[in-house]
Formats: sequence, C-alpha cells, structure tokens
Amino acid sequence: MNNLSMIGNLGKDPEIRYTQSGIAVVNFSIAVQRPFKNKQTNEYETDWFNCTAFKKTAELIADSFTKGSKIAFSGRVQNNNYTKDDGTKVYRDVILVENLTFIEPKSANNQNKTQSNSYKNSNQNDDPFAGNNDSIDITDDDLPF
Repeated sequence: MNNLSMIGNLGKDPEIRYTQSGIAVVNFSIAVQRPFKNKQTNEYETDWFNCTAFKKTAELIADSFTKGSKIAFSGRVQNNNYTKDDGTKVYRDVILVENLTFIEPKSANNQNKTQSNSYKNSNQNDDPFAGNNDSIDITDDDLPF
C-alpha cells in the first residue's frame, strides 16, 4: 500500500502551469519538522519534500497557499525516474497530493479563526495523467523535472 499523510509549511509559493490539453499541474515543496531533537544540537531538524497536484486540487493549492502556509494532505509517493541526454540515470521521488485539508486561514487577517475544510480529489484513485476518456498530450516541458 502506498499512502501517506503530511502536515508541513510551504517553502515557496506554489508554481502552477497547464499541460497542452489544459490540465492544471502545481509543484511545491514542504518543510516537515521531525518529531524529535537532534541529540548533538538539541534542535529539531527539518525534512523537505517535493509535491505535485493535478486538476482542481492543483488550482486550489495555487489559489489558497503561499510561502510559509501550513498545509495538510494525503497522497502517495511516485518515482519520477528518468535518463538525462548524457545517459545519466536520475532518481527522484515526488509526493502526489490527492486529498487536501485546510488547517489555517488563507489570509493573515483571520489568524484567530482556523478552518478545517477538506477537499477530496474526485479522481483520487485514478492515475493523475489519465482523463475519463480524454487523451493527454504531455511534452518534456510539462514534466516537473
């Protein structure tokens, strides 16, 4: 089973783009603090993860989150391995966001109120590159790496 849940903060503003067939794709990275302190430094360490979302989920993330925003989601890990032109194999994992939960307000003016609204991708069990009967034209420019 390939399923995970994460809560973290965006490291920079989400970057949204659209494939040639109009499908929204957003890429972002999140920082997740480890639940324990480093014994030598007595400080919490942070892990960084690259994330991708598609379709309505991508648009929602791009419209609702900015650098530093706290985000909670569930999804799965996918290998995006490829070979460079020089023959070098590149191994890269990305987290595909499938379900999104708002855990803090969009604007800083509403910091005293917290939201707990959930958004579930209607195609969460589908391959994000597959449409209902639509073909998707993806070029090298559409790939997040």
